Amino acid sequence: MDDSSDRDPMQRGSSRFEDVEQAVHRTDESPSGSPPGTPTANADESPLRTVGAAVALGVGGILVLGLVTGVVGLAGGAAGLSFEVLSLVSIAVGQYVGFIGLGAAYLRARGFGWRRLRSYLGVRLPTLREVGVIAAGYAAIIGTLLVVVSVALRFLPEPAENGGAETFANNPELIPAGIVVMFLVVGPAEEFLFRGVVQNRLRERLSAVPAVAAAAVIFASLHVIALAGSPDAVAVTVGLLLVPGIVLGAVYEYTGNLVVPWLLHSTHNSVLLTVLLLGSMAGESVGFLSALV
Repeated sequence: MDDSSDRDPMQRGSSRFEDVEQAVHRTDESPSGSPPGTPTANADESPLRTVGAAVALGVGGILVLGLVTGVVGLAGGAAGLSFEVLSLVSIAVGQYVGFIGLGAAYLRARGFGWRRLRSYLGVRLPTLREVGVIAAGYAAIIGTLLVVVSVALRFLPEPAENGGAETFANNPELIPAGIVVMFLVVGPAEEFLFRGVVQNRLRERLSAVPAVAAAAVIFASLHVIALAGSPDAVAVTVGLLLVPGIVLGAVYEYTGNLVVPWLLHSTHNSVLLTVLLLGSMAGESVGFLSALV
């Protein structure tokens, strides 16, 4: 019985790829500092082409998300669903199909069976040590954002509004359900695509630091479709989103367990939504936080 996906990632290093040797081409030469045995779709593939493939995956996920969300919105509206139900259903269906569906289809097309796909992504219950990594990662996100946001609010334009988060800010009664959605939909779906598929794809040809950084840039940049504001305001928001993107990528690289960034991402967004809810109940404006969800 194959129990490789349940081994301690600290003993495996970056070898979460080791169980997929028959699913993709492997090379004994370490590309760009990657661990020996890291899988590659093509041993002669250039780093630029790898980055292009990663960008295409991210853009493809966003396009499918937009298409599915639009179809669900039209169908739900015609069926007479309430705004509250329609908002949550469209988010769930759009992210599951656009991010998890597209990412899984891509890996399946590369020859991954379901069992090896799980091992490649590193999907398993977090250990106590990994729970500590989640806590440390959250502290890193909040600590860094406090500094960055204080500078941004003083010297830079106001961040652009995030349409999805603004929906919650303007309809605080949706926030409790939104927190559930963050743990069951947004966290797992976005981490599946942007860390599990995109970052792993980059990692096949790049070393850890550029792979994590490139995945974070793709993750943050593609949020522009949900942003409203001037180009400067959008740029500020994308810059702020790089902070959680880098931390999420770093904890995934460190643990090799996709559930770790999933829970960290969900926790971060849920705390922000909770602050929005409490601010609404207290009659205080904390709208700038919606840019970070």
